[in-house]
Amino acid sequence: MIRRPPRSTLFPYTTLFRSVFPISGVLCDSAFLGGWPSVFYVFGAFGIVWFLAWAFFVYDNPSDDPKVGKAELLHIQDHVSIDTKNRKHKVNWRKLVTCGPLWALFCAYFSASWGAHILMTILPSYLKFAMNFDIKSSGMVNGLPYILAVVAGLFASCFADLIQNSKTISATNTRKLFAGFAMFVPMICLFGVTFVECDRVALVVLLTLAVTLAAINSGGLFINEMDLSMKLAGTLKGMTNFASNLAGVIAPYVAGILVQNNESLDDWNKVFYLSSGIICVGAVIYLLFGSAEDQRLCDFDDDSTIAPIISENNNYRQYGTGNNLSQQE
Repeated sequence: MIRRPPRSTLFPYTTLFRSVFPISGVLCDSAFLGGWPSVFYVFGAFGIVWFLAWAFFVYDNPSDDPKVGKAELLHIQDHVSIDTKNRKHKVNWRKLVTCGPLWALFCAYFSASWGAHILMTILPSYLKFAMNFDIKSSGMVNGLPYILAVVAGLFASCFADLIQNSKTISATNTRKLFAGFAMFVPMICLFGVTFVECDRVALVVLLTLAVTLAAINSGGLFINEMDLSMKLAGTLKGMTNFASNLAGVIAPYVAGILVQNNESLDDWNKVFYLSSGIICVGAVIYLLFGSAEDQRLCDFDDDSTIAPIISENNNYRQYGTGNNLSQQE
């Protein structure tokens, strides 16, 4: 039986290390490696370890992985439709540049990332200067939502794949459902921050909800590139990451202009008003023009669909195209 690949379910596992963010506050407040510099040393070391693990254990194709046996490869073949043939393809740049759903996704990424970068980069200053949190406490407040976000992302992504496999609603409506929820609720939370003034409990609740529920986009925006074009998923992800990083550059700069001396709650409220508005605009654009349908952004040189899924290194080969397959041991 061929099923839709569990795209949503797989994504949150790439964000698991966000759950260690609370360590930053503890490190800054300690004497370990000079206090705040230890944050860079520790997480830099984690990055090196991750790279080494990636280099030694990750392969382009299951058939290239010596740790994957014949039975597991057959299971992958039976449950997921995979085109493993390295077919030559050409990017249809005209279609790509004029692709409405891609531009809608670009706008949504920019707006969602604007809110995320405001929370990641400006929130510590807000907690310290406007709400008088100490470094250690603000580190825990900053980190707690990201721990919950990992859990929320895992549940949301599994639920998104469950909905799609059940054929209850279309893939496009699934993406819009999760993206809408993951953007409108945090937007309301950021807007609500402007009303809590010095109520620390309400502030922590709203900020935690904003970050946690934004992770529900693991069933929405974050894997939409693969829907639009599997062959160009990497290229499209690069484009949407550009939108995300662009917001990461502009958002802190604009916030710094709005908040001069880090003292007035009215100035900080301007940041939250602006962020809420930008998130709302991006969400509306995506709900109107977003899609999870293949946009045919590639032109292939041939029409074959299946190539050997199991390499000769595993002593098992499968040949053929379409449903006409032959096996040889």
